[in-house]
Amino acid sequence: MDETGILKYYNKEGGVLKGEILLKNVGSVRAAHANKKNCFKVVTNNREYLFSSEEPNDMKDWIDTLSNARKQLKGSETSFEAKRIGESDFEKLRVVGQGSFGKVLQVVRSLH
Repeated sequence: MDETGILKYYNKEGGVLKGEILLKNVGSVRAAHANKKNCFKVVTNNREYLFSSEEPNDMKDWIDTLSNARKQLKGSETSFEAKRIGESDFEKLRVVGQGSFGKVLQVVRSLH
């Protein structure tokens, strides 16, 4: 997890990045009963992620850390969905196409 509140997960330690979870979009983090030991579940609006740790204490530490980080993020900033986004939030890269009704731009979100 980095300072932006993004949890990156990999296929194994030091392995290939499989995806990212925005902690501000997490609804809950809790222990899960699955076929593997020491499993915990991270629940978002559109998906449930299942993780496992080697030891029960590690699982508890993960749950506590992710829960606390989620609470801090939700309490300290406006959620992404509620924030008004405008043209100034993007950097224009190039014009993709142009017609009589307007033009299509390729953009990237600015991190300012």
